Amino acid sequence: MKSSLGLEAKLPVFDLLKEAIVLLWAKRNIVIPMFLPVIFVLATVDFISEVYFSPVVTDDAQVVEVDPMVEAGQSMKQLGMSLIAMLFSILMATAAHRFTLLPRDQWYTNGLHGWGKNEWRYLGRAVVIGFIAGIAALVPFFIGAASGSQEGIVAGGTVGGLIAMYLFGRLSITLPEVAIGKQGDLKRAWALSEGNGTRMVIVVLLIPIAMIIPAAILYWLESHLATYFALLVVYVGSLISVTILSLSYQFLIDFYEPESLAPEVLSEELEQPAEKEGESGRFDA
Repeated sequence: MKSSLGLEAKLPVFDLLKEAIVLLWAKRNIVIPMFLPVIFVLATVDFISEVYFSPVVTDDAQVVEVDPMVEAGQSMKQLGMSLIAMLFSILMATAAHRFTLLPRDQWYTNGLHGWGKNEWRYLGRAVVIGFIAGIAALVPFFIGAASGSQEGIVAGGTVGGLIAMYLFGRLSITLPEVAIGKQGDLKRAWALSEGNGTRMVIVVLLIPIAMIIPAAILYWLESHLATYFALLVVYVGSLISVTILSLSYQFLIDFYEPESLAPEVLSEELEQPAEKEGESGRFDA
């Protein structure tokens, strides 16, 4: 996609990372009551799943034999908790996207808001993107496996993984659009992220992975308190990551279609040149 002047946007990834952190900190009086409850819920759900529904272990952390039916039951409980966490994650994500991109009167009042049409569409779009990326990863893997050599399997898996990351990164630019109620499709997402594939991989995958590193260190402490705190760190990082994705979408839309994102904000700015702090979540990227 090119602008009306024939130019192509280049995402300033690390500037957007900085701006996401600055935005959340500057509006912390709003962010904390809006998102802390859902972060605690998510951390609690994952903590219960990990501590109470993991395989039975002895004092020296060696897995003991358990009845297959008991093990299957534990696995089903973990799956159920994972699905619950996924649903709450979508609530947090849609609230964060709207907070970042829309004027205050269109925010959800809390990250623990109701489940509506936008959340269903967000879930459906994420599943479709994941399915496309998964199929793209499997094709090279199976081609490599068909060679019958270990090197072929490794090469196919590596190529498939890179292709999947690239597709997932580029197509994920559509998620903020879905969260704010717009009707963008995957074709539009592909056009919007053109020329920024590697940058979108950094935004969607590499930065979130980097933010998990402090949590991984806490996990090594092997205490319930450290585990719970690590989960809180993970979900705070997730909030920052979602905000970066929103700002990436805003940057590209402002570059290619400056008239299409939240026109209400433009009229408000004309009427109120000196906007009070906290009145809008939009942040100029």
